[in-house]
Amino acid sequence: MILFASERFATTWTRKGINTMRHQNSVFHDLLKHIPWETFDRLVASHGADRGVRRLRTKDQFIA
Repeated sequence: MILFASERFATTWTRKGINTMRHQNSVFHDLLKHIPWETFDRLVASHGADRGVRRLRTKDQFIA
């Protein structure tokens, strides 16, 4: 087995001494940053897509 040193999976010690992994955003998160949410919200409102929704709004379904 060959072990590689990687900053991506490096662990960090907190003040309480708990060994945790650093947070890193996913590729999907980076893609969601480029969506024009104002336009998305305007289209949802103009089509009445969230009318009568109980749990998952249109935006939540799109992200899921």
